Amino acid sequence: QAGQAVEQVDVFDWYGPSPPPPPDDTSGWPIYTDKQLAYRIRYPPHWTVRSEREGETAFGRPDVPGETFASVRVTAGDPEELADQLIASLSPGEVVSREWWPLAGYSSLVLVIDLPEGRFAWRFVPRHELVYIVRAVTDSGLGSFDQMVESFAFVE
Repeated sequence: QAGQAVEQVDVFDWYGPSPPPPPDDTSGWPIYTDKQLAYRIRYPPHWTVRSEREGETAFGRPDVPGETFASVRVTAGDPEELADQLIASLSPGEVVSREWWPLAGYSSLVLVIDLPEGRFAWRFVPRHELVYIVRAVTDSGLGSFDQMVESFAFVE
C-alpha cells in the first residue's frame, strides 16, 4: 500500500519492465550465416556485409563508406567481465542500461552506452564456452538494429 513501511523486502523479488514488442517483419531480409560459429542473423536489405574476419562480421551501408553500424563478434569469457572490459576501453560515456534479456533462447546481457559518437548497444549472449556479442550504433538514423538483433539465432 502507498505510504506503508515494509520490512525484509527482497530486492530480487521485483519484476522488470515488459519485453519490447516483436520486431517488424524481416522475412525478406538477407540472412548472414556463419556455419563454423553456428549462428545466423538477418540484416536490412539496404545494408551489406562490410567485412568478415576470424570471429567477427561487420555490417554497414554501401553509401556510408568506412562506417560499421553493426557487428557480431564471438569470443570466450564471462559476459559481465567482457562488458566491464568494454566500458573501461571506451571514451567516457554514460551507461544507459545494463540488464539481462532473453535472446535466441538464452539469457543475454544488454548494455547500452551513450558516447560522444552516439548511442551504442551490445548484446552479450553466452552459449557453451563462447559469448556472441552483437553490437550496433542505435541512433545513427539508419534504424533496423532491433529487428536485426531479434533475428539472431543459433544454427546446428
